[in-house]
Amino acid sequence: MKARKRHTVCSVLRRKGWIWALVLGLILVVSMLSLAACGEKAAEKAVEKAIEDAAKESGQNVDVSVDLGEDSGSISITDEKGEKTWQGGTGLTLPEGFPSSLVPQGANVVGVYSSGGEHSVTFQTTEDPKKLLDYYVKTLGELGYEITNKFTGEQGGQTTIAVSAEKEDSQVMVSGGQESQGSVVFSVVLIKP
Repeated sequence: MKARKRHTVCSVLRRKGWIWALVLGLILVVSMLSLAACGEKAAEKAVEKAIEDAAKESGQNVDVSVDLGEDSGSISITDEKGEKTWQGGTGLTLPEGFPSSLVPQGANVVGVYSSGGEHSVTFQTTEDPKKLLDYYVKTLGELGYEITNKFTGEQGGQTTIAVSAEKEDSQVMVSGGQESQGSVVFSVVLIKP
């Protein structure tokens, strides 16, 4: 059996260029705020052109599609390596092939990233992080994953957790914790090479 390369959250973030994601997210937020001033389609086209021009300056040829809605927005970038899609807002759907059980019932999906076999879903909930740790250990086991690492930390009255699991064809990494307002924000990364 061929040995699989282990992915860590940091290696995924480095390889996928989260600086681009951050820049794109900031552009998306600014353009959503400007919708009232210049109209939705004009804002979408302006963001598409800005990203394509920035990529061209760095020697990359990309095709960009922006879709801004009332409560959400998405950016899709296609290059020679394939398509990458970022979504942010409310009422988002999970990526194709992403098990719905990896998002606890009642959680609000607020961010989605997809690129090939890699997906990241960010959600908010009011559930206690320690209960979420138990939920993920149980759910991942039911999905056939072996837990490879789990962590719970507390600082300043806030709890942070992380869980890593793998099976033959995929890896899952869950991390998150409480925000100062009491809500809990988590990210679930699913990698299927």
